[in-house]
Amino acid sequence: MATHQYAKIASLTISIGGTEITTQTDPRNVIEATDCALYYAKQQGRNQSHIY
Repeated sequence: MATHQYAKIASLTISIGGTEITTQTDPRNVIEATDCALYYAKQQGRNQSHIY
């Protein structure tokens, strides 16, 4: 994403957070874990993905 040249956008990066759904019984726990992974990716310099 960061190396592609876009017509009307100077630069574009993407941060992704994910989690494996295993023993969580409440969807809120899945969302919370994914949110943690996303914010971790942003804190580590953005433009990357992390699994929590």
